[in-house]
Amino acid sequence: MIWTAIALILVVIIKYYTATQMRTLEKRLTTVRNGLQREKDRLEECQDRQRAVESETQLFEERIRFMKELIQDIQYRLGASDETDAGNE
Repeated sequence: MIWTAIALILVVIIKYYTATQMRTLEKRLTTVRNGLQREKDRLEECQDRQRAVESETQLFEERIRFMKELIQDIQYRLGASDETDAGNE
């Protein structure tokens, strides 16, 4: 009978220890999950900013290309106008 009581006490102690360790493990796991979620959110924010910057870069490159074409057109027209003026004189 005494061995049964000792075995029962050991089972209770082991269950208590296991429950305590499980709570500690769950707290650590929750902390890791929260940290991972924060980093995931930061990554998404950075990706959104990167997409916005890429979009702006494309817009600026398009504007620059348009301005270069406009300048080339103006230069061509000025050159053609000079040739016409030189031919009329």
